[in-house]
Amino acid sequence: MKLPEAYLAVAERSLKAAKVLLDESIQESATFYSYHAFESMGGALCESQGVRYHPRGHPQKINLFTTVARKLGIGKGVATVAIIVASMRNGCLYPNLSSGGSFETPETRTSKSAARDILKRVKGIYKIVKKML
Repeated sequence: MKLPEAYLAVAERSLKAAKVLLDESIQESATFYSYHAFESMGGALCESQGVRYHPRGHPQKINLFTTVARKLGIGKGVATVAIIVASMRNGCLYPNLSSGGSFETPETRTSKSAARDILKRVKGIYKIVKKML
């Protein structure tokens, strides 16, 4: 399997995991797996264009995905989803200090409807990227 196809396979499995997690009301993890699928799609698209994707940090990967997508004519959709998923990544993983001095856990900051919306948007990008490969 070539690297773009391997990245796409990771994205597909991450989307399946996100759906299962969402069905079980584990929305914060569903959102994270949607993010992971999106980042993996970036790897698939970039590597298919001869652009080295790894090793880079998460923000750099998302920026590179957006840049390559723009050159291929799908930049607007990718950029829109990138803003949404990147802003939610850490909130899906770590406790956050609230104003009252206590900590919020990820499941309290991510609604099931928001997780469903993100998954739907990432699946849409997946379909486009898959066709381009």
